[in-house]
Formats: sequence, C-alpha cells, structure tokens
Amino acid sequence: MSDGLFKGKPYGLVWDHLADVAHGSVQEDWDLFLSNAHTLKHHMLTHGVVPTWEMAFCGGTPELANPQSYTWGWPSLFIYLFDPFWAFVLLWFLLSLMGLATLHLFLRRHGIPPLVSLGVGLAYVGCGYFAARFNVGHFTFAFFHFIPIFLLVSDVLVFDENSKSINTKHFLGMVVLSFLFFSATLPVALFYFYPALIVFLMLKFLMVHGASRTAPWRRLLWNWGVPHGMGMVLASYKWVPVLLWQRAYPRGLTEIESASLGMVLTDLWRTVPSFHEVAPFIDGRPWGIWENFNYIGAPFILFAVFGVCLSGRGLPKELQLLRWAACILMVMGLSLSLGNSHVLGLGSLFGALPFFDSIRSFSRYGILLTFGILLASARALTLLHYKIQEARWRGGEGVIFIVLSFALAPLFTQSGALIKNVTIIPSAVLQKVFPMERKGVYTQNTDINYGTSHPRFYFQTHLFHQGRNVIRCNQPLTAVLDGAPNFQIQKEPLVSPAPSQIRGESDGLSVFFDPPVFGEIKIRVPFHPVYELEKDGHPLEVQEGPQGGYRLETKEPVAQIRIRAQQPGITLGFWLSVMSAVLLLVLLVMVRREEKTMTEH
Repeated sequence: MSDGLFKGKPYGLVWDHLADVAHGSVQEDWDLFLSNAHTLKHHMLTHGVVPTWEMAFCGGTPELANPQSYTWGWPSLFIYLFDPFWAFVLLWFLLSLMGLATLHLFLRRHGIPPLVSLGVGLAYVGCGYFAARFNVGHFTFAFFHFIPIFLLVSDVLVFDENSKSINTKHFLGMVVLSFLFFSATLPVALFYFYPALIVFLMLKFLMVHGASRTAPWRRLLWNWGVPHGMGMVLASYKWVPVLLWQRAYPRGLTEIESASLGMVLTDLWRTVPSFHEVAPFIDGRPWGIWENFNYIGAPFILFAVFGVCLSGRGLPKELQLLRWAACILMVMGLSLSLGNSHVLGLGSLFGALPFFDSIRSFSRYGILLTFGILLASARALTLLHYKIQEARWRGGEGVIFIVLSFALAPLFTQSGALIKNVTIIPSAVLQKVFPMERKGVYTQNTDINYGTSHPRFYFQTHLFHQGRNVIRCNQPLTAVLDGAPNFQIQKEPLVSPAPSQIRGESDGLSVFFDPPVFGEIKIRVPFHPVYELEKDGHPLEVQEGPQGGYRLETKEPVAQIRIRAQQPGITLGFWLSVMSAVLLLVLLVMVRREEKTMTEH
C-alpha cells in the first residue's frame, strides 16, 4: 500500500491538453538525465510546485523513489536557474574543481610537495574514468568528487591536534557535507568509491594510534562517525524510499560479469579518441566500452610501480601511509573490476548480500584502482623531489614540472577528445528527423547515427516539448519496465476513450470521463505491479494490453479512474529526517556545552 504522507493532497496539476503518448528510446544518458531535468523544470515553472509524482516522463515516475531524480535535492536549484544542459555542465565543473582543490590540500597534509599534489589532483579530475562518464552523460559520477572532500574534512576532524575536543563548526560542517552527499541523487559513489574513504580513515587511525583499547575510539566516533551518520539520516527523505523501492521491486538489469586480469589492466592504457568509432561491446563484457574505459596512461602506471616498490627510509611516515593505502586500493579495485563471477573477484560475494546483489558494471570499481595508482604516483614523485633536493640540483622544480607535463599530456589529450566528441543535435535537426505528424509510426533516420552528430541528443526532451508524454524509455529504474531500444516514435492516446480531464496528484493521476464511459478502457502507463488502478477507492481488475499498458472491461459507467503509484518508504524517510533534525539540535547543544567546558579548563 502507498504511504499516507501525501495521500489526499492533490496539487491541482491539471494538464491543459490531453497529450499523446510517445514511445521512444533514450539515446545515451545525456538524453536520460536531461529529459528528467527538462520535465522537472517545466513542471515547476508551469504549476509552481515541486512534483512528487511526474507523469510526463517514462510513463509516470514517483520522484522520491526515482534514484536518479534531482527532484527534492539541492542540484535541482541549478536546473531551475539555468538551461538543464548548462546546469549539468556547471555542476560537473564545480564539483570537479572542489575535488581538485580538496585532493591537493589532502596530499599537502601528507607531505606531498605543492607541485606534485597539484599535478596528481589534475590527473584525478582529468582521468579517462571521468571523461568517459561525461561523454555519455553519467551525471551521477560527478558526485564522486565528494570523496576527496570527505577525505580532507575527515582528516582534519580526526587527526588534527585540536580534534581532541569536539568543535561545533567542524561537527556541523561534517553534518552538512554528509547531507549534501546523500541528498543529491542516488549516491553511486557509495558503492564504488566510498571504500577509499573507509580504507584511508581506518588505516591512518591504526597506524597513528594502534588497535589497543587506549586508542581514542571515542574521538573517531564523536568527531567523525556521529556527524557523518547524522547527515546521512537527515537525508533519509531522499534515499530511504529508493532503498525500500529497490527491495520491493528489485532492479533486474544485473549481468553475469567476468573480466580477465589482462582486460582490466588494458583499460588503464588503451586509448579511444571517440566511442563512436569502435564497437559498443568489446571483450565479451556486457556493458559498453565507456563503462570499461579507465585510461590513466603509462607514465602514471610507471610512477605507481616506483611508489610502491621504493622504501623511502627516513622520510615522513605520511608517505608510508600513502604507500599502504595505495596498495590496498589497487588490490581492491583490481579484484572488484574482475566482476561478479570471476574466481578472484570480490564481487562474487555480492550475490549473497542485500542491495549489493543489484550492483552492476563492476568495471566502475576501476576508480579505486585509478585512485590507488595516483596515491602511489604522488609518493614516487615526492621521493624524486627529495632526491633532487639532496643532490642540490638547480631547477629541481623544473624537472618535476617536466615529468608531470610528460605524464599529463597524453591524459588530457585522451580526455579532451572524449569531451569534444559529445554532441547534442539541435532541435531544428530533430524537427526534420522527427516531423511529428498527427498519426503513424516514424522510424529514426539511422544515417544520423554515424554522422558528425552521434545520437547523443535530446530525443525524449524533444518529444516532451512537442507535447508528448514519454512513456517508453531506457530508464534503468525499478519503477519502469521497458523493452529493448526500438528507435521508433509511436504516438497514441494516453487514455482511450478520450477522457475529459487528467489531473496529476501527489502519488499518481486521476482520469475523468464526462459523460461516464463503459466497455473497454485502455490506459497506456507501463504494466507493472507498482501501479494500482482504483475506482471509488476500490482496486480494479485489469489485464495487460496487447502492446503494454492496462486494459479493463467495465459494464457500469465509469466517471473517474485513479492510477496510483506505490511509493514505499516516503513517510518513513520523511519522519526519519524530521527526527534527525531534532536530534541534531540536541547534539549541537551538547557539543557546545562540552566545548565551553574544555575552554574553561
């Protein structure tokens, strides 16, 4: 049953016209995320409210149960203020800049010279892993840059001298940072990149304090664990519905994945100027080449080998910490990238774990491998820096600059090519390709696939702006069942016979017939157990239509049918957020009192 938080509170969202349904495939994730963003912005500007249920996209989407929706999250502010395309580009740029700055400062705190830490930071934000995701529009990967921010802030909170006492500003800062991370969108980084934070934090804690009972575990708990967990619970309204939705309707897009060690290593140095010019599936792996692309370049791989093998005796212990962290992350990243069916792959354990059993595309764990390589590279270049200082070479900084330039040049060339090859076809071109006549089925012009404008364009957005409700898309959500891409637009009424009005509500929509109708009624939202059809508050007996959607026969006149989407966990998530906000105020008072007590003594 649906949660009752929003039930019975219609938002008065009345569609001015009864839009036709448009069946159309998504063209890469640029289209997927931009279509989500355009419908969100249109909804807000047209109706003046943030939707809880958006019927214009993917046949109806419960926004708070949509793991890739920006609705009710702070990134939506960028969408409201800017054109969605530029909003995403700006968001990616700002997060990358934050990732670069915080990784630079984090490495500086661990004994890495300024030029080296800056160069490694540039390699991190400009690596092929992120360029490939930007190329295809995987915007959830922009939030991976929260991990370097977490690394820096966590290091300050737990290991600074003044961290022996709780600082109100630091405590609140971690709460806010954690809230921003968990409330942005589905935190994909939580599965693929978050382990880097845990590995570093625990490794440094054990190296500094040991595992004895006298170790300051309380400091670790109060300075880091409590505010981090508090921020996460504060964002419960956003992620709890997604979590419970996934358990109720498991994602069925996982594959049996097994990559050889050679494949994973080849991904680190293989260059691909354009994904358009290669086969979309290679090496027998189930996902496209962009999922496996993890270019970091031979120079940084060579640096990493030296960074791991050279001892560096007599140098600061922070460099030894980076060495061990790099080794652990590289082993983890390598093992997890092998897939969920490889005998050496840690991912083979995921099938027996809740939520982890729905993880796919294990090559995404390449970010751990890349990050480990960069940490080891930072150590190697620092050892070179010390050797140059010992030899008292003139122009030592110039040598480091030349070495870094040599390593960064192929990396930026490769990533720059992938960024340049992102092309969005203008609406004028789309209008010619998809004339949008009133009737009939129109097949996509396949010549456009291999031209200068690859089909990374606003396909679904274009349909939406043409007044269509996009019902079939390749949306990888548990909320929507979809077939394979058919590259067709098929227009048909959302409801037949034609209703007099369609009203959007908080958890679905109501269809009105004036005068009432009886006989066969067809409603073309995806036939899925998540949707319930009701009449006068009672469930209707329905059948799946011959081309999807719902078909029902009624002998009695029907004046209204309600299509309700079940949304597990919305009420639970809301109240968890409210209670955590109250608890946060109490904790802040306690922290402030302890802070005053420490100051007085």
